[in-house]
Amino acid sequence: MLKDHYEKKGRVGLLGFVVVERSGESPSGERLFTMKDVAVVPPALRKSPTT
Repeated sequence: MLKDHYEKKGRVGLLGFVVVERSGESPSGERLFTMKDVAVVPPALRKSPTT
């Protein structure tokens, strides 16, 4: 599940951050773990292609 997204200025330009949260449950519905992943998107990947 997308938990958050934000931008910060870095040395190479504006960086994008995407935070995704995942969790696992037992068959009875008890939460066993929660994981957060953060992806950093550099300026070169943030630029849209020119047509």
